[in-house]
Amino acid sequence: MFSRRTIILIILVVIVIVFIISKGNDEQNNGTARVKIGDAIFIAEIADEESERNKGLSNRESLGEDNAMLFLFEEKSKYTFWMKGMQFPLDLIWIDGGEVIGVSENLPPDNSINPDVYSPPDEVDKVLEVNAGQVENYNIKAGNKVEILLF
Repeated sequence: MFSRRTIILIILVVIVIVFIISKGNDEQNNGTARVKIGDAIFIAEIADEESERNKGLSNRESLGEDNAMLFLFEEKSKYTFWMKGMQFPLDLIWIDGGEVIGVSENLPPDNSINPDVYSPPDEVDKVLEVNAGQVENYNIKAGNKVEILLF
């Protein structure tokens, strides 16, 4: 019926199509992540584009109790954050690879002309913003392992 060559070609085409579809789904579904640090589990919006990172959580009235924003960077650096445009306080969790390397707690909104700037103790590739008090609540500290599941 079909030659061996035709069957191999059909299998290769199917594999390529499945790969393309799964790759497209990964890109479409990576707007949210589950972030686990110790006993804490946060559902985080992902900010991996420059425009999303610049906006962050500014101009929002609140953030759900165990919700967060996860900033993903392509390269490690000592990225700085500020609280300009914020309407509620935050904790920042500085992450390198799969580990917390530091935290900045209870950062108040700051809409002054020269707002305070916060930076990690060393280079990071991720930053998780959570409601103020969550770092203390869950005893999150440097050395904690971080698990991230994109969906």
